[in-house]
This record gives sequence, structure tokens and C-alpha cells, in this order.
Amino acid sequence: MRRLAFLIAGAGLALVIAAPAVVGNSDGVFRAATLESNQSLWGPTAGGEHHPSRQWWYFRYPSTPGPSMRRDLETAGVLRRLHH
Repeated sequence: MRRLAFLIAGAGLALVIAAPAVVGNSDGVFRAATLESNQSLWGPTAGGEHHPSRQWWYFRYPSTPGPSMRRDLETAGVLRRLHH
């Protein structure tokens, strides 16, 4: 039992050490694949609850959204409609 506790403690320490690098990289990848919006993607009623510098992920959308998401973003006023 003592050995198991030691192994768990060691794994926990490894996760604490590795987590910032993994999360930091994930944030960078997400930012690189998205564009910034001037409004929360949750809509105007949630905008007061979301602050761009604290919950920045609510203010970003895919740089190449698929057709369904593009329509949603256009309807929400985040993207201008493309006219063909």
C-alpha cells in the first residue's frame, strides 16, 4: 500500500510539472486556428458575464468554419454574409 501511495504521488507531481506546458501549447494551437470576435459567441446576453481577457476563448471562432457553423456565425452577426 505504501508503494502504491508513492507511485500515485509521483504521478501527481509529474502531471503538475507537465500540465502548464501541455495547456500552454493547446492555448497557442487554439489561438492559431481561430479568429478574435468583438463579442462573446454566447450572444449579447452572456457578454456581460464573459470578459475578453479572462475568458478569451468565448471571443474566438474557427478561421475556416464549416458551412453550418458559418451560417450560425453569420446569423449571430459575427461574420458578414458572403454573397456569390
